[in-house]
Amino acid sequence: MSVELQDLINFHLTGQRCAAATGLSETRFCPALLAPYRNLSELRYDFPLVLLDDEDSPAFADTLTGIINRLLRDIAPQGNAGEQLRRHILRLEGRIRELVENGAQGSLGELWQAAEKSLKAEAGKAEREPLGDSLNTARFALQSSGVVVRCDDRLPERALTHAWQRHEHRRARGTLARLSTLTIRLRNMLRVDDLKTSNSRTPSELKKTVGKHFKDAFDFELMADVLGDSTPRNHLPAERRARIREVLGMLEKQRFFGEDAYRFLFDSLPTALKAYTDRLPEMAEVVKAMSIAELECDNAYSPEKHDNYFERFGPDALAPEDLALFPTYLVTLHEDDCSTLDTAKLMEIVSCDLPIKVLLQVSDALGTRKPSNLELHAGSYVQQLAHTLMAPGSAFVLQTTAAYLARHQGQIAQGLEYEGAAIFSVFVPSANDEQCLPDYLVAAAALEARVFPAFSYDPAKGAGLIDRFDIRHNPESGNDWPSRELCYEDSELQSVREDIAFTPADFALTCNELSQHFTVAAGDFDAGKLVPVADFLALAAGEAFDKVPFVFAVDEDNRLVRLVIDEYLVRRVRRSLERWHALQELGGEHNSYAAAARAEAQAKIPVTDMPPIQEVREEPEADEMEAEAEAEAPPDEPAGDAPADDGEPYIETPRCTTCDECTNRNDRMFAYDDNKQAYIKDPDAGTYRDLVEAAELCQVSIIHPGMPRNPAESGLAELVERAKPFQVGPD
Repeated sequence: MSVELQDLINFHLTGQRCAAATGLSETRFCPALLAPYRNLSELRYDFPLVLLDDEDSPAFADTLTGIINRLLRDIAPQGNAGEQLRRHILRLEGRIRELVENGAQGSLGELWQAAEKSLKAEAGKAEREPLGDSLNTARFALQSSGVVVRCDDRLPERALTHAWQRHEHRRARGTLARLSTLTIRLRNMLRVDDLKTSNSRTPSELKKTVGKHFKDAFDFELMADVLGDSTPRNHLPAERRARIREVLGMLEKQRFFGEDAYRFLFDSLPTALKAYTDRLPEMAEVVKAMSIAELECDNAYSPEKHDNYFERFGPDALAPEDLALFPTYLVTLHEDDCSTLDTAKLMEIVSCDLPIKVLLQVSDALGTRKPSNLELHAGSYVQQLAHTLMAPGSAFVLQTTAAYLARHQGQIAQGLEYEGAAIFSVFVPSANDEQCLPDYLVAAAALEARVFPAFSYDPAKGAGLIDRFDIRHNPESGNDWPSRELCYEDSELQSVREDIAFTPADFALTCNELSQHFTVAAGDFDAGKLVPVADFLALAAGEAFDKVPFVFAVDEDNRLVRLVIDEYLVRRVRRSLERWHALQELGGEHNSYAAAARAEAQAKIPVTDMPPIQEVREEPEADEMEAEAEAEAPPDEPAGDAPADDGEPYIETPRCTTCDECTNRNDRMFAYDDNKQAYIKDPDAGTYRDLVEAAELCQVSIIHPGMPRNPAESGLAELVERAKPFQVGPD
């Protein structure tokens, strides 16, 4: 064993480098798979987001890329006729993205104007007029409006608060309309009763009922004498009149709706819980007042029947449909501010099914140690709260990262609609970290590496986990790790392509505080001694004693290096894998109970002794010979994937427009041929969901998903139904 290899083994086991070892303090590295995306300004991706103003829109946010794509489909002619317009609008999109990344803030309209001004200022004389025409055409056709936000540490709170406020405004419409109707009807009842009294027939009161232009045309003294004898005697009983006034007063002074309404947005769980508890008696009074008002308006209130019931009506009598009349509460927290008291209050909220929505923002996904005292950081347990809160089974739970918030709008809406507690656990990179990558990439990498996997748990969807629990938004959810193709040049300048797994060790390269757990493996080593992390975890104990785990990284000069990791990081990777396996079981992937049940059922099948089957070859019929001849004939010139009747997926490759939608979704399943047209490279390199969603995204509808290849994949019934419109190709 070489001295260099022994030093690497010692570092892996102890975390201590030898004097000559190279650490990460001299330069900055990033994961090799993320290196091509370091400059996001050159890419079209999910950010920035536009927080939409339209309250009736089913989505609370849209991507700038999506808005521009739809705009171009509406206004840009197909082919060369629309090429100039498309080129100008895409330049405008890129300039807006640059402005946002450089700190510009404002609405989409404001940033659009700033980008227009910038592009026109740098355009040449010949280009200025056609550029202006293109930008004017697009601006007049633009339908979306809202605040533009980037992916940073403020995004989860801004996005979720915006979604919650939109939801509450829509939710309040029904209650406000009901309150307004009851208030008007009660006032009219009292007004009509007032008109029946003699006091309403005095000359001064009668004069108030006539317009000012006709006041001189009437003798109000005489009118009072004439009407005085016709005053009705059927007044409201004093008891009923007092009851109506009391109810009307309660409806008018309530503070759950209106300009002087209570505050429902908090940054402290104990404060929010106290506010909810303190307001419960008033909520009961408002519900009671609305019920009595409706009975009075229908003339159906019976003192003998209803007095005793409403006297006893209190907070304990509030039903879920009563609580649904009132606003929900939103609490935004960061893991750094969470204490054991917050944890206890959160469990109380979940256990009691309270209508409180909680945003938990996590920045320490790996649960690293503080350098000062080596104590575990709060993230090591705050991150696990989302997992723990599924246990009671009564709370909606969504876990995702800031990079995927727009893609989880459906789940966010479900959580806000849910009657009880909802927990939104979101990973967001810390604003204080000096990262080598943009926040968006770090947040996306946390999900890809299974450090912060996405899942949702919705108790309202059904009785079993198959309906309630969903992990489908994770890439390659059936595997331990997602893998991607790494292309690089070796020492002999030969092109090399290699599939490598993206693990928590790769993600750890984005955290500067973990740099002491890496060292550079300089030089060549015996084949098989340096092992990728994913392969190292699969080794048996006896096989790993002389092996060293490493990850691929790229330095600031774009050179590919291997970084050895120590045992501390290996334990972190192993812990993430164990948690991922637990989520897979809940999501129906590789369920150990199902596997044991299948094995037990197969063991009970009786095995009968049968003689070996002799293969008998008969003379082929004429049509069989013809079929064999066709099968052996040389194929025609390939034109992409061919339609298949056996449920195999295929693409009408000659019709591909090279829009990148399918390859961006899964570049191991979909690829381009030499003509830059898509075909299915490996149908088993992803899920059936990848095929169906790629078909839905395809602009020319040429992707045909076929039938599911993995019968154990979750959600197949829904996916097969969604795939039906795309199964039949052209005649």
